[in-house]
Amino acid sequence: MITLNEREKILVKVLSAVVAVASVYYLIIVPVMKFRSSTADGSRSGREKIDKLAQIYQEYKQVKDRKYGYEKTLRQTRGVTSLVEEYAKNAGILDNKVYTRDTPGTRQDQYKKITTDVKFEGVSIVPVLEFIYNMENSGVLVKISYLRINQAFKGRDTYDVTLKFDSVSKE
Repeated sequence: MITLNEREKILVKVLSAVVAVASVYYLIIVPVMKFRSSTADGSRSGREKIDKLAQIYQEYKQVKDRKYGYEKTLRQTRGVTSLVEEYAKNAGILDNKVYTRDTPGTRQDQYKKITTDVKFEGVSIVPVLEFIYNMENSGVLVKISYLRINQAFKGRDTYDVTLKFDSVSKE
């Protein structure tokens, strides 16, 4: 057997302590730190995924609600002609209405497009604007596709207005 002097024994003890500390560090502390950081990243990533999923769900609900609203307005059976009569009466220009014509348009799948022509003669511009506003905010899918305003021969500050409304309904 090898005999070691006192100095060599101290060096062997120091070397074994360094090896023990290094092995504890690399075999226990480093894996625990990596596991801890990976779980923190995983939980952060999981939280981000949950937040993203919640945001997607909110967008889905908004789109679904909007679709339901459009479907509801498409199912309304109230015609554009009756809306024209009602809102022209409310604006006080029903007596100046010359004609109202409905023209069936194209059909696509279960939807049909209807064009309604309306002409008013000798009306003031303010009631016409009120009538147009009420038509567009009636809750029925109505869009003005044509608007023509001419100065009337009847007098000053009166106009002849020709409107064309496009509406879509579900059959």
